Amino acid sequence: MKNYLVGLVWVVLTSISVAASAALTNTPESAVPRNLHVYNDDGHTYVDHVSGECSTVRYRLEPSHKKYDAILSILLAAQTSKKRVTLRYDYSVGCTQGRIVGVYLVE
Repeated sequence: MKNYLVGLVWVVLTSISVAASAALTNTPESAVPRNLHVYNDDGHTYVDHVSGECSTVRYRLEPSHKKYDAILSILLAAQTSKKRVTLRYDYSVGCTQGRIVGVYLVE
C-alpha cells in the first residue's frame, strides 16, 4: 500500500511539473523572420516574428544558449531565402519579449 501511495504521489507531482513547464513555452504560427538584429553590448539577437502568447512580435535569442550558432544560422537563412520558421520561446521572464529556445524550418 505504501508503494502504491508513493507511486501515486510521484505521478501527480510529475504531471504538475510537466504542465507547469509546458505552460511557459509557446510556438506562434510560422512566418518569415524579419528585422534580425544585434544591438546591445550583451550580444542578444532580436528578431521580429508573429505575435504569440503575450502579443509581442519581438523575440530574443541569448548568446549563452547552447545552440545559439545553429538557431542564428537557421534564422539568417530563413530571412535571406524568405522561408517560414516556427519559433519556440519561453515567456516565463515576462511578456515583453519571448526568449527563443528553439526554431523549426517550415517547408
